[in-house]
Amino acid sequence: MWIRSQDKKELINATRIQADRNTIYTFSTIDVENGWIELGRYETDEKAIKVLDDIQYEVINYDPTNNVYIMPEINEKVRGQIKNEKWNISLFNLNN
Repeated sequence: MWIRSQDKKELINATRIQADRNTIYTFSTIDVENGWIELGRYETDEKAIKVLDDIQYEVINYDPTNNVYIMPEINEKVRGQIKNEKWNISLFNLNN
């Protein structure tokens, strides 16, 4: 999935995206320093998770005519909901 960073300086074909505290990162084999590129930073952990949920929504509801996700600004409102319209994803607990 192509993602435009929050600061608009990078356009990245992200294959692994991670929330760590209040920041969203993607992994890159091109960045040899540490491999992680910051995509966006938010005021709370909860907001970062909502942005990650929004990215997941876009992955599930992929539209080939609009395939760049633009990271929201710090105070920009995000959907923050995962609506599973195309795939049936089952969650289960391996400890049971």
